Amino acid sequence: DLSFNKIQGPIPIPVSPQFLDCSNNLFSSIPQYLMERVSSPFFLNLANNTLHGAIPPMLCNASNLQFLDISYNNFSGHVPSCLVDGHLTILKMRHNRLEGSLPDDIKGRCVSQTIDFNGNQIEGELPRSLSNCSNLEVFDVGNNNFSGPFPTWIMKLPKLKVLVLRSNRFSGAVGKIPVEGDQNRTDDFLSLQIIDLASNNFSGTLDPRWFEKLRVMIATSMNKNSAPLALENNLSGKLYRDTVVVTYKGTPPTVSKILVAFAVIDFSGNAFAGAIPASIGRLASLRGLNLSGNALAGTIPPELGGLRQLESLDLSSNRLEGRIPKALV
Repeated sequence: DLSFNKIQGPIPIPVSPQFLDCSNNLFSSIPQYLMERVSSPFFLNLANNTLHGAIPPMLCNASNLQFLDISYNNFSGHVPSCLVDGHLTILKMRHNRLEGSLPDDIKGRCVSQTIDFNGNQIEGELPRSLSNCSNLEVFDVGNNNFSGPFPTWIMKLPKLKVLVLRSNRFSGAVGKIPVEGDQNRTDDFLSLQIIDLASNNFSGTLDPRWFEKLRVMIATSMNKNSAPLALENNLSGKLYRDTVVVTYKGTPPTVSKILVAFAVIDFSGNAFAGAIPASIGRLASLRGLNLSGNALAGTIPPELGGLRQLESLDLSSNRLEGRIPKALV
């Protein structure tokens, strides 16, 4: 662990490493012999250095690499399909200069816990082949140039807990999605508890039945024996905790070790119209709700008074009228 220093030059690679944390330094290159020395499950954190250029192809040949974090560097070019359709548990590439579209040739093996491409320049539609990532728990592609409709296939990922599509160019309706086809479907958003669609071009009305799919948020009590959000991995004695940035109470803190009870919905900065669905009031474990900056009209439903865990509510910059329900006062 060499993290949080001012070390420069190529990254030093010991023989048969299992855990290598060189984050928050001034390292500028990855030696070509890196993979020759990796012979066991490997945790590699190179975040916040001065690494640049295309993502090194040798990372694709690292069959023992389980955790890769190259966030906050200056990598450019495309995202190699081998890193998404491969053996990684954690793949974090946030805040680089990656561009182009995501690979659409994922067939079977896929990143099994976290994909984080937040803060790049990636464009195009989200490839449907990502639906093969059936074990994915965190999917964050906020602050890019993605476009197209809401990816309905993502609702089928059974373990997905965090979905961040914030600050892109997605458009079209969201509210009608869950009731297309079979209205009795029960396999949508089985585990979701944080959804951030803010600052896109989504429009249309919010169908009340959409929120009835969020069963984890509807739960009124949490099992005391429940594990945290399954965002922790223990590798070589080092505990890794995933992080998610959410705008909460007007500020964007980094939330780590998200507890089972933590639930947030952010639909702000879009073009949603119509009434606020009363069904939102059933989301008993919701901690933050942001519907600001839309074209929502009508009165505030008194059912929102059922949100007993709510700590932050933002309905500003809409077309609401009437009185504030007594249940919210």
